Amino acid sequence: MDVSGTAEAEWGERVRKSGIDIREEFLAGCTPGYYNGEGDKDAKGGFWEYEYSGGGPAEFFEILQDWRSVSHLPGLLLDGEPLEPSSADKDYLRSVESIRARIHYETKAVLNQADFMGVPKIGTVPVEAMREVMAMGAMARPTGPDILSINDIIIPAGTHDIPARVYRDCEAPRNILLYFHGGGWCVGSLPEYDAPLQRLVAGTDTMVISVDYRMAPEHPFPAAIDDAVTALKWTAENRSVLGADDAAIFVGGDSAGGNISAALSILSRDSIHVPVVGQILIYPSVDLDMDHERMDAFVPPLLNKSECEWFVDLYIPNKADRSDPRFAPLRAASHADLPPALI
Repeated sequence: MDVSGTAEAEWGERVRKSGIDIREEFLAGCTPGYYNGEGDKDAKGGFWEYEYSGGGPAEFFEILQDWRSVSHLPGLLLDGEPLEPSSADKDYLRSVESIRARIHYETKAVLNQADFMGVPKIGTVPVEAMREVMAMGAMARPTGPDILSINDIIIPAGTHDIPARVYRDCEAPRNILLYFHGGGWCVGSLPEYDAPLQRLVAGTDTMVISVDYRMAPEHPFPAAIDDAVTALKWTAENRSVLGADDAAIFVGGDSAGGNISAALSILSRDSIHVPVVGQILIYPSVDLDMDHERMDAFVPPLLNKSECEWFVDLYIPNKADRSDPRFAPLRAASHADLPPALI
């Protein structure tokens, strides 16, 4: 059997084109949709473009097993016979091995790189060591594009100061995005987000203010959200100082930062009364009930239940506080009249 790189690539391309070459056999009777190229005659849309990386037979047959188990494609035939779930499919497809074989190729590349570099698993080293690992990883990434200016500022908060970094690529910003980084409320820093925030602001009329809120375990809940409240109030009161008179204020962040942003939006409506015109929530945590059955329903290769517990236990050790909407914004009494959210 020829297992050269060229042969693998040719096999992967043949599979990708199956929607063209053997559509009558392989996708017989299926409604056009995500898994058969969105009905595109060249079969380049949906799954074939965004998920399958042509990684070879092993990866492809993991995908077929997934289809068979959850009936993604009613009417899908293999060798003229419909795919039917086996009794072992459901359990197998929940395994880390199967999930890792089927995840998006970009995510897979990140995981493979972490393995290659020997990045420790979350919760296996002290938080200080995890911060060092994150910082080293950020240094290895490509730098962001040149923009008009990047300036460090201090937001006074009474008993302490909150460092922040201001990114702009225009003279008179019409919008301000108050950004809160991810990292499980325990890791992450301003420098680690330089490149992505430079890319975000480049060529726009929006100023981004990245907030270096206090982190756990040194400063557990609600320190991070308290700093976010202070940062929002300060930004609203100092728009003229920032050179952004009358700019509309958005809040946003990724993961734990998305959590802070969602909670801050509720507080802006209920108690702060600082207008927020929109939320940008990048895979936000909105209710980390570690005892919920959904935490056991899926075992991802990154941020599994035990890893999430590590972050949550450091940030909010008192379980009685975990229903507080400042931690679990999904549990707020009402979600009416909140700023529009892009998730």
